[in-house]
Amino acid sequence: MPVVVGLLLVLAAVAVVRNVLFFRTGDPPRAAAVTAGPATDPTVDWAADPTTDSALAPVADPATDPTADPTAAPAAEAMVDPEERAPLEAVAPPLPTGPPEAWLAKWRARELSRSVDPANDPFHLPHPRQTVAIAQHAPSLQGVLTGEGRTTALVDGMAVAVGDPLAGGRVAAIAATGVRISTPHGDRWLEFQPSPADALADGGE
Repeated sequence: MPVVVGLLLVLAAVAVVRNVLFFRTGDPPRAAAVTAGPATDPTVDWAADPTTDSALAPVADPATDPTADPTAAPAAEAMVDPEERAPLEAVAPPLPTGPPEAWLAKWRARELSRSVDPANDPFHLPHPRQTVAIAQHAPSLQGVLTGEGRTTALVDGMAVAVGDPLAGGRVAAIAATGVRISTPHGDRWLEFQPSPADALADGGE
């Protein structure tokens, strides 16, 4: 029993001594690990070096860092086919913005995709720019499409004539200089033809 009491007294004395030394000298390992900052060291230039840990340093950006490797890319991005990234506008004429300005005019049809072989054209157009005459200025886009002896009425935005290249199509977008018609075979861009003489030269009526 006296041995146990003696051990307890020794442990208590060690704890007291340790606490006294800790409060007087602090914790040397932790004190040495404290990072200098504006609150403790006014000479630190945090604007020039915002981080003191290389693991937290920002990743080099080729746009702002001339030493960065511009060919380095994330694995997921590198696996994407560049052709899949290309937007539709890269192969299609851009749609102008603004309200329609001249419906009583000549229009001509043109392929949106420039990779279509005329010999395999599903529309079988007699001319790359088939002429369209808009009959009146109306939201329904009532008009006629002429080409190869066929006439298509555009009623309420629908090309309804059977057997016509625009049959079954619908007006997908309207702009000041053209209208895009979507059909089961693809899209057609009806582009404004400002000069009737040009329309006649292109094979129009």
